[in-house]
Amino acid sequence: MRSSAKTSTKIWTCFALVLTSITSAAETASPTPALAPSDRSIFTVTVENDFISNNDRLYTSGVRFANLLPEGKTLSLVDSTLGLFMKNDPSARHRYEVALGQQLFTPSDLDSDTLITDDRPYAAWLYAATGFTQIDNNVVDQVELSFGMVGPAALGEETQDLIHNFIDARIPNGWDNQLENEPTLQLVMQRSWLLLHEAETGPVQVDLMPFVGGIVGNVYTAANAGAAFSIGSKSKRSYGSPRLGLTLPGNGYFNSSPGAFSWQIFSSVNGAYMARNLFLDGNTFRDSPYSIVKKKTLAEYQIGVQIVWGYNRFSFVNITRSKEFESQDKAETYGAFSYSRAY
Repeated sequence: MRSSAKTSTKIWTCFALVLTSITSAAETASPTPALAPSDRSIFTVTVENDFISNNDRLYTSGVRFANLLPEGKTLSLVDSTLGLFMKNDPSARHRYEVALGQQLFTPSDLDSDTLITDDRPYAAWLYAATGFTQIDNNVVDQVELSFGMVGPAALGEETQDLIHNFIDARIPNGWDNQLENEPTLQLVMQRSWLLLHEAETGPVQVDLMPFVGGIVGNVYTAANAGAAFSIGSKSKRSYGSPRLGLTLPGNGYFNSSPGAFSWQIFSSVNGAYMARNLFLDGNTFRDSPYSIVKKKTLAEYQIGVQIVWGYNRFSFVNITRSKEFESQDKAETYGAFSYSRAY
């Protein structure tokens, strides 16, 4: 039985009210302009969608709400938990983050209401995450631990129906065949090196940041490596643009100040070995009805731009991901928008 539009509206109305209250609190609690950027929290909304390829298929959309705490502010429970996986150096700078996100996946054929066994299954992932970024000289360590749910409880059908009704798009018919409910636990770690951080070439600043990382959990289990390059105005201390993706190429930090204006153009390449992908392999503790042959290696290419204006940051990233399974007809392209507000 498909959920009603009324139920979907209630869910997203609550979501919108939460977002509005957070944003309003950020505005009313905004400290004086004299406050250092590192002493401000940063709230970020990131939305990913496949509108660029104009195909509502495969990885079709994602959204994430994240709050980066001021530098030096600790969360005792998070600190003790994540400290089990990464050494916490008291002499290094730290930024803690909490987040809530959702991702949706669909097959290519949205009209069929029967189980499609040779294409990506319908799936949704709803999760809460916490993590921290540690900066020690020119080394940036990131770790994130997430808890969530895959399956009908992740509200993928309700989300997509609500959006498609709003934009007057066709409603997918196969959500009754989505992956079953399964709780998720995911640990993501990454180390980056700022090789050319804040190097100045004439009027611009150049950054080169290679990185390696790994993911362990019942959603993804993978290892990755890559590099990010950026060029822009002399904004100082930029660690990449926020996005969802498979790994952690950036975080929510940016250097804000009253009346400031800066820009940055960036690109990256990221290669991964994928041992497990829940959205292709199927539920962990159930026999999978799918005949998908997953590719163990994949690559992602990104190019984007971001603008900082005062306490606000706007960014857009175009992502191209190589084919993830044998019967996939072509590489996937989608876009990621994000807005950040320092308060």
